[in-house]
Amino acid sequence: MGNLRMAVKKSFTGTLAGVGLVTVGALGFAPSAEAVGGYHTSASSVRVRSGPSTATTQINMINAAGTAIDIACQAPGQSVTASGFGTSPVWDRLNGWNGYISDLFVQETPYAQFDRRIPGCGRPASATSISYNPFAQQYWDQCTYYAELKMHDYTGLYMPVYGNAYQWASQAANAGWHVSAAPALNSVVVFPAGAFGSSVGHVAWVIDYAATSLRILDYNWNYKGATITDHWVSIPAGTQYIYGDR
Repeated sequence: MGNLRMAVKKSFTGTLAGVGLVTVGALGFAPSAEAVGGYHTSASSVRVRSGPSTATTQINMINAAGTAIDIACQAPGQSVTASGFGTSPVWDRLNGWNGYISDLFVQETPYAQFDRRIPGCGRPASATSISYNPFAQQYWDQCTYYAELKMHDYTGLYMPVYGNAYQWASQAANAGWHVSAAPALNSVVVFPAGAFGSSVGHVAWVIDYAATSLRILDYNWNYKGATITDHWVSIPAGTQYIYGDR
């Protein structure tokens, strides 16, 4: 572990004035080529914005609840909180509306998680990488080495992350990678310091997820060193994800 060597959405038909917001960070994303249909808005007066954040320009509005929409892709962005809906950092880019809406206001997608049927919008062009695995020498038997290796296997890129596991989310975000609190396949999960008894946190590769748990691949689970463990774990508070394809 680390580098230490030892719900269902609610329907709402009112307007969205007075929505409380907490900013997690937002970036621009490229749209996907194909859209997925069969989705509907769960509120009236849903604002369509140019990016996955309320700080971006409002370019349209979907007036009626129950309006059919086609979702081109999903992206992490500003975490939105709305009474009767909850909180989610997931945003949906819509075909035909030329922008994004908060996924809170879509009826058929899972709450505060990415929908497996919808592709990701892709890594931002500004994301930086390095040419080597910084944990390959001293920490070759640690979770950090394996998680970095899995990201490279999936994307062809090494993330500019260093030090203990719990530090990765902020480092990756500062380097332009997509980081958020919503689980997704093909992402590195970053568990906080203290999770599972590790003072330096833990990182792993996500291969499945449910409402409150993850299926992960990792090194050094229960201090087993360079042994790949495939297992389910509960999701502690403060967990974040670095995405390989969103």
